[in-house]
Amino acid sequence: MEITFLGTGAGMSVTRAHTAIAVRCDDGATLLLDGSSGNSALRNGEAVGIGPADYDHVLLSHDHPDHLSGLMFIQGRRSHVTTEETPLPVYGSSQGLDGLRKAAVATRIPDIRELSPVEGAAFNHSGREVLRWREAPRGHRLELGPDTVAWSFDVDHIPGSIGWRIESGGVAVVFSGDTTYSPSLVEAAQGADLLIHEALYTDAAHDLAVSRLHSTSGDAARAASRASAAQLILTHLDNPFHEDQTPLLEDAARHYSGPLTAAYDLYRITLDRQQ
Repeated sequence: MEITFLGTGAGMSVTRAHTAIAVRCDDGATLLLDGSSGNSALRNGEAVGIGPADYDHVLLSHDHPDHLSGLMFIQGRRSHVTTEETPLPVYGSSQGLDGLRKAAVATRIPDIRELSPVEGAAFNHSGREVLRWREAPRGHRLELGPDTVAWSFDVDHIPGSIGWRIESGGVAVVFSGDTTYSPSLVEAAQGADLLIHEALYTDAAHDLAVSRLHSTSGDAARAASRASAAQLILTHLDNPFHEDQTPLLEDAARHYSGPLTAAYDLYRITLDRQQ
C-alpha cells in the first residue's frame, strides 16, 4: 500500500496545503481521504502522478471547507479529462454529505446544474452524472476493491465527524480526520499498521487544542500507544510547526515508543504486509 500526503496543514495554514491523502492499494484501488481546498490536492496529485481520474473512491471525514472544497476542482478536472461518465463516488456521514451537496450548489463546479437527493447524485448541463454520494453508517464495511474494505467510526469534532479504517492486502491504516482525543478512535485503531492522526499543537497548549476541537501531538501518541498501532504519522499541523516539527515529535515520543513521523506535503510511505 502506497500512501501520499497531498496536504498536511491545518485550517489556517499559510505554507502547506489542506488535508488530503491518496492511498494506492495493492489490488488496484485508489482512495482519497478528504479533498483539501482549492486546487491543492489536484495540483499536488498531478505532481506525483496521481490524476483526478485515478480516484476510485473518496472517504470524507467531515464538511469543513479545508477538508471538502477541493473535491469540486478534482471532479471538475476529472470531467474534462474523461469522455465516459465517471462520477466521483464520495462516502461520508449524513452531515458531511449534506455539506458536500451545499458546496456543490454554491460553487457550481463542475458545471453542476441539478442535484438528485433521492439518487444521491449531481449532474451537469448535459445530464452527465459528475458526483455520487453515499452515506457510510458507522462500522458498515464498504467493499472498495477486490481486497480493500473500509469502515467509519465516530470521532470528537463537529457533528457528523468520522474517522476511517482501511484494510487492504493484509495492511490496516486508520485516519483520524479532525478530532480531540477519542476513545472510539482508539478502539477502531486496535492493531493497525499505521495510525494517521491530527496534531495541531503540543501538550503545552492542550486546553487551546481542546477548545478548538483538535488534538495535541501527545493526544495522538496516547491514542497510538493504547491502540498498539505499529506506526504513527502526525498531520494537520499548524503554522508554528511547518518548518520545525521537533516539538511535536518530542512531545509525542513521551507517550509512544513506536516509529513516529510528522508528515509534510508530498510525503510518501509504502506499507507492506506484516509477516
